[in-house]
Amino acid sequence: RGSMSKLIYSNFLSRRAARRRPSAIRELQQFLKIPGIISLGSGNPNADLFPFKDLTVTLKNGDVIPIRGSLLDTALQYSPSNGLPVVVEDLKNRMKKLHTPPYQDWEITVTTGSQDGVSKVFEALLDEEDTLLTENPTYSGALAAAKPLGCNIVGIDADKDGLNPSHLADVMSNFPTSRKSPKALYLIPTGQNPSGAILSFERRKQIYSLASKYNFLILEDDPYYHMQFLADGEATIPSLMSLDLDGRVIRFDSLSKVVSSGLRFGWATGPKPLIQNVILHQMSSELHCSSMSQAMVYSLLQHWGEDGWNRHIRETQDFYRKQRDDYLKAIERHLTGVAEWNVPRAGMFGWIRLKTIPDTKPLIAKLAQEAKVLFVAGHVFDPSHVERPSAYLRASFSTASAKDMDEAFRRLRSALDELTLGPSRL
Repeated sequence: RGSMSKLIYSNFLSRRAARRRPSAIRELQQFLKIPGIISLGSGNPNADLFPFKDLTVTLKNGDVIPIRGSLLDTALQYSPSNGLPVVVEDLKNRMKKLHTPPYQDWEITVTTGSQDGVSKVFEALLDEEDTLLTENPTYSGALAAAKPLGCNIVGIDADKDGLNPSHLADVMSNFPTSRKSPKALYLIPTGQNPSGAILSFERRKQIYSLASKYNFLILEDDPYYHMQFLADGEATIPSLMSLDLDGRVIRFDSLSKVVSSGLRFGWATGPKPLIQNVILHQMSSELHCSSMSQAMVYSLLQHWGEDGWNRHIRETQDFYRKQRDDYLKAIERHLTGVAEWNVPRAGMFGWIRLKTIPDTKPLIAKLAQEAKVLFVAGHVFDPSHVERPSAYLRASFSTASAKDMDEAFRRLRSALDELTLGPSRL
């Protein structure tokens, strides 16, 4: 175990984050478990009036998981803002096993999906005069969280192997001296949204080295970590968190893609001073992630055990790999000659460039919808503040059948041909 370099975390906090203080009432939660304590201080409602006695969850294979006793009692009441203690402990053990953070002073907080964690960290770090680095293209939901903060967003070129560290180095070495140096780099290393790329290990090491050289944080958003399409014998690439000798990576995980998106269950892991500031935000916003969601997830994971979890992940990966393959067959059948595309290596999305038009927005917004087929135009993944034309579109292969994907691309090709070869309808 290494020790962190002397990062001064207060220098990374936004002005609003620096003003956050603990909720005096929320802080009483830690005392309620002390034997013999009499509380006239907290605002907890009387649990005797809660109508729930016990709950059971029935899995699709017929297994029944009871949620009762002290776990249910705890889940029905207000709980600590960073998560139910048993859940936090379980997640810490998983992080140690999967990512082995190479320093001691790291912390976890359970968030309402990883999007909640990303949004709160953006608010914790970014003032209007600050700069956020992102992949170009990047996840539109992250841009939706960052752009209202008024910060400067700089896109770094990405390709089939993820973010290009050579371009990152060029941007940093030539960054205007009139601006504050970038505070953070946001990226999706696995199943990049929208491209489906996996950031290579060599690039991860280069990116981390640049972060240390120029002293910016890395925001590792990894909701597709368990949805990789690896070849037989191919090892999972170590995370950026596993390389984090300095304590400059904040990692976001989620079970939305592999257990349930409606449970809104995610977590953020990183240096304790930064995660504690996120917890202060939670104290004054949602108070805590749904404790019932936490209890359901915890009970499921305990019921499965390691073998059951691994089996579920393998089944999930096999399903999405077949979906990906069916998607590629449909593209090849209908877009050969008029488009270029990547082969997604993880996640749920593919990134397609149409060769015959300069901007997909009119096509997607009008013709494609009239033909009853939906894609997302490429401009929404552009980190620039100016909406620029894009010849790209994003396609999701997560839910449509092979037959429906084939029909979707047939309709897209028909609409594209009508736009480029027939009378203009725009």
